[in-house]
Amino acid sequence: MRSLNKIILAAGAMAALSVSAQAADVTSPNGKFYLGADAGLYVANDIKFNVTDSNNAGSGKFSFKNGYEGGVFAGYKVNRFLKAEAQVGYSTADFKGVNGSFTDANANVYSGGLSVGGSMDTWTGMANAIVTPLGDRYRISPYIGGGIGFAHVNVEVNKVADIAVSASNSETDFAMQGIVGVDYAVTKNFDLGARYRYGWVNTSDNGLDAVTSHTFSLTGKYKF
Repeated sequence: MRSLNKIILAAGAMAALSVSAQAADVTSPNGKFYLGADAGLYVANDIKFNVTDSNNAGSGKFSFKNGYEGGVFAGYKVNRFLKAEAQVGYSTADFKGVNGSFTDANANVYSGGLSVGGSMDTWTGMANAIVTPLGDRYRISPYIGGGIGFAHVNVEVNKVADIAVSASNSETDFAMQGIVGVDYAVTKNFDLGARYRYGWVNTSDNGLDAVTSHTFSLTGKYKF
């Protein structure tokens, strides 16, 4: 019986080693670099405004329809728990409408909501730090992070209510983002995942509040 117990224990130890080796083969990349891409849903929050000139004044908020986003990123694994990442992305959302109050040069006051035709397009360049609390020992790897960089925002308006207009503005501003996500190791070198980002763009120097947004995307990543 003791011999049988030894055989069972030895078999169990071999099985454990085999499972451990398979897990390491799936989750441990050959090197430290990776490339990835993401695509998904872009949700721009309402933007409040308070503007005045020599003849008119207005305050209220712009609202947007849900849009889409896409981007690419490249990263370097500093260690099992920290990654440095560079990211370039594009997002777009159409205007839904504007709601507020307006005063003209004759002190006439108008208030209410109007539909708006046009879009807000944004290019971003970000430097991110990504923390993976569980390291790279498991197939599923959750992570959190943040980034700073710039955003080039282009706004075009072609219609207000039923009146055709032609107005546009373009600027480049400081930007930040918070990141939460999870990766799943399909193979040793390839991950699929999901990522959420909260974005902030400092557009508040021109009568507008900062542009804030939510991004929900699927990701693919190849590890070298």
